[in-house]
Amino acid sequence: MNERCALVLSPSSEGWFLPALLTQAGWSCEVVSLSSLYALSAHVRRLHHVEQVERLADQALDVLQAGLDAAWVIVASDELLADLRQRALLDRRYLALLPLVGPGGLAHLFSKLQLSRILDRSGLATPAWRIATGPEEALQGARELGYPCFLKREACNRGRGVVRCLSSDELNHQVLRWAPEPLLVQQELKGQLWAVEALFWRGELQAYAASESLEEMHTFGPSLRRRYGGLIEELLALEQLLVQLGKALLAHGWAKISLIQTMDGRWHCFEADLGPTVWLAMDQALGGEFADVVAALPLKLQQNPRLCYGHELRELEHPQRLVQMGVAAERINQAWMLMPDESTAYLAGLREERFAAHLKARRID
Repeated sequence: MNERCALVLSPSSEGWFLPALLTQAGWSCEVVSLSSLYALSAHVRRLHHVEQVERLADQALDVLQAGLDAAWVIVASDELLADLRQRALLDRRYLALLPLVGPGGLAHLFSKLQLSRILDRSGLATPAWRIATGPEEALQGARELGYPCFLKREACNRGRGVVRCLSSDELNHQVLRWAPEPLLVQQELKGQLWAVEALFWRGELQAYAASESLEEMHTFGPSLRRRYGGLIEELLALEQLLVQLGKALLAHGWAKISLIQTMDGRWHCFEADLGPTVWLAMDQALGGEFADVVAALPLKLQQNPRLCYGHELRELEHPQRLVQMGVAAERINQAWMLMPDESTAYLAGLREERFAAHLKARRID
């Protein structure tokens, strides 16, 4: 079919913000999900409802083969991304559902260790790191890197599975708490932390936005309040890093990237997850710059990557996360005005379930 269509895979309501952005960019949007809320969206052309999360991947393949084979597939859940990675290792059909140019990118999906390896191998600056399979290796790695250091589980997200260790006693205690598995011991660097939303198309950087996290939901967790437009110096170096990163990761679609800019102005990447972030819900409120870039895809690629929201200093609180934190209604209502244009029923449903619908549990016979 000639119409540009995106197929959003979202077990729960994680990808709630994508239909509005895609429609603003001139794309139609279909969704495969367990959540019936998507049927209330003003921008979802069709919801392909599934009853069990284990059926979602196969249903998505069926939808693609039934006429959406040219669709842009967007996986809106980190957990689903991890599941699809495992499936694709055994069955190459599932590669069509992943945000990758090809199978070469499978190793780094949902893997802290493989990401560190790829960054080093590609010559991209990242905090020094060691792999540990037990307390002795972790302690040795920390001695080489110095304290404080970070201990990270192989597959962790939303800040869970990340611990800052100040001493050998803390490190040893934490290693023993976690089940036996490969762990990443990572050097702590001093500097300014930046969150980057990036859009890649077949490995080529198309657009990006950079913001400073001013407040988190919990330690090392998702950001609650951000400042856009504060990036002035070393912009070219950041852009060059992102260009190289897209090629190294074989990225195709959205990515959420965490960087630290040290006092010497150098950029160091320590997180790069291929998937959309809820901060894209603020695109309309910030001028719709990502939507403008998406509107040109896939026929027209940006010759020069576009920096989004970099023209004026703006601080924003995310209404979704304010609702999830249960803060005062006045604070939520003020941020709520930044929500994308959507149906009243859809937004009311999201707010009622606090943007976190419960999935149906797997049946145990």
